[in-house]
Amino acid sequence: MSAKQSKCPICSKELPGGLGPQGEHHPFCSKRCQQMDLGKWLDGRYSIPGRQIERDEPEMSDNEQ
Repeated sequence: MSAKQSKCPICSKELPGGLGPQGEHHPFCSKRCQQMDLGKWLDGRYSIPGRQIERDEPEMSDNEQ
């Protein structure tokens, strides 16, 4: 029985078995792929679903959260 190989979510390169969750850049294969993923978050290409805030609705302060 062979262990399932993980793939980098950015470039799909197979991660060596030894890299696993303990790897320096996990779940990415390299610092470059890690930075590319961060850039996608910062550019707004990734988002977490949630309810849309209406413009008339006041924003919650830190004390109300």
